[in-house]
Amino acid sequence: EWHYEKPAHSTTCKDLIIPDLDTDMAWFLGFLHGDGYVCPRFAHNGFNAHVRFAILPEYNDIFNRCRAQMERFGVRTTVIETANDRSRKLNSHSKQLAWYLSKFKTGYESINIPVEIMQGLPQIRAAYLAGLLDADGCVKNRPLAAMVSVYPDYVKQVQCLYALSTY
Repeated sequence: EWHYEKPAHSTTCKDLIIPDLDTDMAWFLGFLHGDGYVCPRFAHNGFNAHVRFAILPEYNDIFNRCRAQMERFGVRTTVIETANDRSRKLNSHSKQLAWYLSKFKTGYESINIPVEIMQGLPQIRAAYLAGLLDADGCVKNRPLAAMVSVYPDYVKQVQCLYALSTY
């Protein structure tokens, strides 16, 4: 359940659309956990709050897929490309989106896989894992059985999800 109180005199604040959890949104949450940055700025009442992804230009399909999922929330996205950086930054400066997604990821705190994914249909669980792999994975290493994180509880959740997702 998501609720946001608009400021009393706001003329530009739009309601956030919360999409249903389908395979595309499960992929997005996996990608968010693997490579997303959520900056809610609660201490500043959301001033300059944003959500950002840095994606290399050669991964255009991933960039477009991520952008499409962000826009399902009804927010505007922008792209920043700089000469000093190889990646493109996909941004949304939506305070509501940053506050909503902070339920799933914030800096310096362990990540938890949402129960709706852990207990979801096999295709939902697989889509989350695909998003996580698209964010930060490599399938060229042998053996393919490594995950590194500063959050050991999250690693255990991913291991459980993989175990649940075997057919």
